[in-house]
Amino acid sequence: MRLLVIGGTGEISFACVAEAARAGHQVTVFNRGHTSEALPSGVEQIVGDRRDYVALTELASKNFDVVCQFLAFDVPDAAEDITTFKGRCGQFVFVSSASVYRRPVLQLPVNETSPVGNRFSPYAEAKLRCETLYRQAHDEGQIPVTIIRPSHTYRHRLPSTIVSGDHLAWRLLRGKPVAVHGDGQSLWTLTHADDFARAFVALCGLGGAVGQTLNITDSTGHTWNEILTNVATAIGVTPDIRAIPTLPLETAIPDLEPTLSGDKASSLIFEQSNLKSLVNGWQCDIPLELGIRSAWNFASKRLADGFHPDALFDSKIDKLIEQSGVHR
Repeated sequence: MRLLVIGGTGEISFACVAEAARAGHQVTVFNRGHTSEALPSGVEQIVGDRRDYVALTELASKNFDVVCQFLAFDVPDAAEDITTFKGRCGQFVFVSSASVYRRPVLQLPVNETSPVGNRFSPYAEAKLRCETLYRQAHDEGQIPVTIIRPSHTYRHRLPSTIVSGDHLAWRLLRGKPVAVHGDGQSLWTLTHADDFARAFVALCGLGGAVGQTLNITDSTGHTWNEILTNVATAIGVTPDIRAIPTLPLETAIPDLEPTLSGDKASSLIFEQSNLKSLVNGWQCDIPLELGIRSAWNFASKRLADGFHPDALFDSKIDKLIEQSGVHR
């Protein structure tokens, strides 16, 4: 097939481009050309801005079999896509987010019919508005849409909660305590990007996927204490994990609300029957320990290149741990 990938260098999209190339598809990526990794051999890269619709319209005239949209974040993006690609592709795949599901999650496991609407996360609400517009365009026969909802998908970014993965590693290497929200026992689903990509590419060009909304995630939950311990083990240190209730964290640092109440503070496990009915035999093959070790290989290079966290933010975490952190 001829695939156009809008994006292609991100945590998820790079893995999808690599998988599509391995599968023998002709892949064109459209992005700003900012990447630390070379694209796979044979992949065509066209450098441009995602909102340059003159360039995108010229690309759309080539009538790709599948257009994969990783960079639509609100209604204007979706509206322009519908205008640009109407009648010009066999399938339009929009990468949304599992953060669109209502928080707090009331029933597990989550599936594609679970309630949506996440008032804590402007990002999630914007993605949901995109979904609504794309679905309406599909129902009206304008564009054949598949909506994909990934959850926490990682490849070269260490999974973390309150601070970024690089910041987490920086603290661990210095023997500093690391904070976890709540009691660290909420369950969280992590999916390696290579596992995600195998399902994603299998859905490209699949007639049964058109008109569908599908989660692509692992189905196994891990506690945050377990996740942080795995990161520390990959680095080669023993973690000092301190539990801090979510509300004090968000009160002290309001910018954490979309990350915590809007996402990671709720246990999140997914049911996969819809995806597996379309992609027979798919499952996640990369275990947590192996995936985190691989991510640490990338993160260690960034730290060696001189990574330093925001000093003010780091000091706020220190203060919160000192005031209320409980050892785990």
